[in-house]
Amino acid sequence: MEREFLIASVVAGGILGSFARLGMLRIDYRQYPSYPQGMTIHLALGAIAAFIGAVAPPAIAEREFAAATFLALAATQFREVRNMERQTLLNLEAAELVPRGAGYIEGIARVFEARNYLAMLTGLVSSASIVVAGAAGAGLWAAVACGTLIGVAVAAVFGRGGGGPHVGDIADVEIVPVEFDGPLLVVAGVIIM
Repeated sequence: MEREFLIASVVAGGILGSFARLGMLRIDYRQYPSYPQGMTIHLALGAIAAFIGAVAPPAIAEREFAAATFLALAATQFREVRNMERQTLLNLEAAELVPRGAGYIEGIARVFEARNYLAMLTGLVSSASIVVAGAAGAGLWAAVACGTLIGVAVAAVFGRGGGGPHVGDIADVEIVPVEFDGPLLVVAGVIIM
């Protein structure tokens, strides 16, 4: 396979996977990751995961199976990253006004690990699409366009699936008036104590 297809597949796959991880970066009601170092860690690990995933298809196309096995090794390392994330959150737990609990922290750590895997998958699939399109005889830009479309589709599908349930999924939510009756807070005619 031509060298420019291999380089384009790694670059495009890595960039798409990194953008997929950026799209999954959320500051939510847990206020996590709300500090700049946390965001940097999330984005850096996402970019590393994306480029590791993007390297595998060209390595296999060039019959460099030792390089392709690096993907499996890197995937196991993300489990260690999850353990570090869990430990960091447990250490921060003492400073929280309202403790979140071990189960809640484990959920955050799992989502962190899963989002890195999704960045890796996006990089892998988009890179593989470019390699396959190039092997099928497509031009360089056509192959990159094909890989980009498929990578965006993978990121969109899996990015939406990793969000978890919302309050509206388990309850009926409606906007109601909030009033004060002297010192009492009244919501939709119900006194809140």
